[in-house]
Amino acid sequence: MSDLNESAENLRRKKMDLNAVENQGELKLIETATTRRYETDAWTVYVDEEGEPLGFEHTQYGDEGGSGGLWFDGTHLVDYDGVYELPKGVISICERLGFNMDYAKEDK
Repeated sequence: MSDLNESAENLRRKKMDLNAVENQGELKLIETATTRRYETDAWTVYVDEEGEPLGFEHTQYGDEGGSGGLWFDGTHLVDYDGVYELPKGVISICERLGFNMDYAKEDK
């Protein structure tokens, strides 16, 4: 593999690191006729009419970059699916929206 190809591959892997510490950056609310979601540069969290998170996906790569569902009991996360470990960026978005994400942080 040439040095140029190797550098490009390393850059791609860095961008795809699901658990990289994400810059807190701007959190944007986007509403359409059928969806409501919060986005950062790396992650999108979809919410219901009351603002409770329902699911997530990678902002740039969609479900290819990691996606799944989120289940809450009130404001506390009780389960998730789609990934082995919930990405730190998704945890960050939900915490910024006022949700307790301790369940995703257990055993780390």
